[in-house]
Amino acid sequence: MAWFSTATIGLLLDRRQQTPSFTRDEVSGLTGAIHKFGCELREFNGEEDHIHLLISFPATVQLSRLINSLKGVSSRHLRRDHADHLDHYLWGGHLWSRSYYCGTAGGAPLSTIAEYVQSQRRPT
Repeated sequence: MAWFSTATIGLLLDRRQQTPSFTRDEVSGLTGAIHKFGCELREFNGEEDHIHLLISFPATVQLSRLINSLKGVSSRHLRRDHADHLDHYLWGGHLWSRSYYCGTAGGAPLSTIAEYVQSQRRPT
């Protein structure tokens, strides 16, 4: 039995190499994958070597499956749409590192965490 119906996590995904920041159009693949899991993307920002996401999710979601899906979907979308540009940034054909950071956002108000994510450099 779950103790909560929904929760919010802060998620940090590292890229294997520094690449140009995501554009808002390129985030659409992430948003689609997030919605497919019944989750909501509350905030997004990123830099050359990592992205920050603030995601609300139901208790039934396995976070490791969500995160692997986000990495796979975003990698496929970006390589499909920007293969020539990204080829020299990929290491062994991979966009994302195998690691990630995921922390629950239960201790701070969501507005504070959203403010932190917003303070990261915006995709162009």
